[in-house]
Amino acid sequence: MSSLRALASQARGPKLQFPALPPGWEKKYKPGEMYRHQNSIPKLPVPPLQQTLQKYLIAVKPLLTEEELQKTKAAVEEFGRPGGVGEVLQQKLLERAEAHDSWLSEWWQTVAYMAFRLPVTVNVSPAIGYPRQPAEDTETYIKTAARHLLATVKWNLLIQTESLPPDMYREKPLCMSQYDMYCKTRIPCPSIDITRKTPINESRHVVVIRNGHFFKLDVLYEAPNGELAVCPPTHIVHQLHNILKAAPEPAEYPVGILTSEHRDTWFHARERLLKDPTNTASLDVIEQAQSVFCLDKPHPYNSSSLTAHSKFSDSHSTVIANRCLHGNGSQYNSTNRWFDAANQTVLGEDGGCGSILEHSAADGVTSIRTNQFTLDLLYRSNYDVLAEHSAVEPSILQPAEKLEWNISPESARDIETAKKNLDS
Repeated sequence: MSSLRALASQARGPKLQFPALPPGWEKKYKPGEMYRHQNSIPKLPVPPLQQTLQKYLIAVKPLLTEEELQKTKAAVEEFGRPGGVGEVLQQKLLERAEAHDSWLSEWWQTVAYMAFRLPVTVNVSPAIGYPRQPAEDTETYIKTAARHLLATVKWNLLIQTESLPPDMYREKPLCMSQYDMYCKTRIPCPSIDITRKTPINESRHVVVIRNGHFFKLDVLYEAPNGELAVCPPTHIVHQLHNILKAAPEPAEYPVGILTSEHRDTWFHARERLLKDPTNTASLDVIEQAQSVFCLDKPHPYNSSSLTAHSKFSDSHSTVIANRCLHGNGSQYNSTNRWFDAANQTVLGEDGGCGSILEHSAADGVTSIRTNQFTLDLLYRSNYDVLAEHSAVEPSILQPAEKLEWNISPESARDIETAKKNLDS
């Protein structure tokens, strides 16, 4: 059973209401369809020992002198001899493969991601830039941001209700477990990080960041029939307006920049934050969020903002690519991030938008399909998510809540150091 299905079976609370979609899309997205091929997907096979050894020799040959190559061949031959160490280890791999759907995935997750100590920013987390989005004025910008937010919430509900059609490659089904990529965040720990996963019934909000200030915004509410439903578009638009008004100036201490640090450095900085109960509560809200939305300030487009390596690139595209990867520096939008979040949507006032994926959460196919859903829903469906009607009583909807911090002198130094490290 996938981790997503296990969480769904354990979760208590209201049932999820299927999200409103464009006419005809209900034929594609059907509850319960997502894992219909899961049990037929073969386990990851263990390659034969001799095949592995021969591939190893081919891989190292260009790197070795003739003398080194001969020594390596002798070592490989000894390792792979009948009854040797190689056969013993191969048998252990075969036994592991019997007990796991993938004998490799846990090790890969640990070595490639969770034990990787360099910053996730640029080194690990990929980003996707969108075509320029409508943002001619504040009202248009807010509505664009609301549309992206609602698209993300709908996609998450389709995942939680197991309504995605299974991915296929050459008419063969692919594993769908990587779509367990919401309500999730990476937590820094000594040596090896961990993942914090929150059941959807306990994660009814997203986090919105503006000028380095953090806000909790509920996107689900309990409907009269007891189901968890998407908050009305009018409510989302109104709350995003309020967030912009509540954060006109950059935060004195933009805590989010700490997530761009070396993982062990961030662990110790987080431990210092956790000494204060106000900080603990704010971190808890961020780490339980469905996803994160970054309302970015515009970036000046001029030749000095581009590197020599990007001189042949369109100025806007280059800035947006950098914005999504790292935020263009602490003086612009790098302080307007939470790089540990599994999913961040970047929404610039200049129309420069995109998304950031914390790579331990999922791989490329999953991320591309997720972004494709957003663009299809918003720009290729002739469907306006903001036009959806709701009869919900506004008084039961919660306003956006600004998260508070008590920053000690130590934490203030941590934040300044993180800015310098990211900019260097």
